[in-house]
Amino acid sequence: MTTHSPLKPVEFHLLLALVDGPLHGYALAGRMREESDEQVKMMPGNLYTVIRRLDREGWVTEADARTPGDDQRRRYFALTHAGRHLLADEGRRMARMANTVRRRLLDTGVNDGEITS
Repeated sequence: MTTHSPLKPVEFHLLLALVDGPLHGYALAGRMREESDEQVKMMPGNLYTVIRRLDREGWVTEADARTPGDDQRRRYFALTHAGRHLLADEGRRMARMANTVRRRLLDTGVNDGEITS
C-alpha cells in the first residue's frame, strides 16, 4: 500500500461512495455520479479499471454482499480500513485548502464571492 494524496476526483468519489457499505458496480457508478453533482460519470470499463487499481493499493476490496435473489453476476466492492483512513485524510486536506481559500479571499476583500471593499 502506498500513500496517495491528493486523490484524483474519481478515486475520491469512489471511496466516498463506499462509506455506507458495499455496492455493486452499477450502483457504485450511480452513487459517484449523484454525489459529484454529475461531474464524475463512469463507464463500466473505466470503473473496473479504477476499482482494480484501488484494490491493488489496498483501499477497496471485493465483498460478498449478495442478497437472496440478487443477480449472481453482480460484483460488490467495499471500502477497506486503509481506504477509510485515506478518505478521512483527504477530507482533512480538502478542508485545509478550503479554509486557505476563504482566508485569502477575505484578505483581498472578497467575501462569499462578493467584493466587500
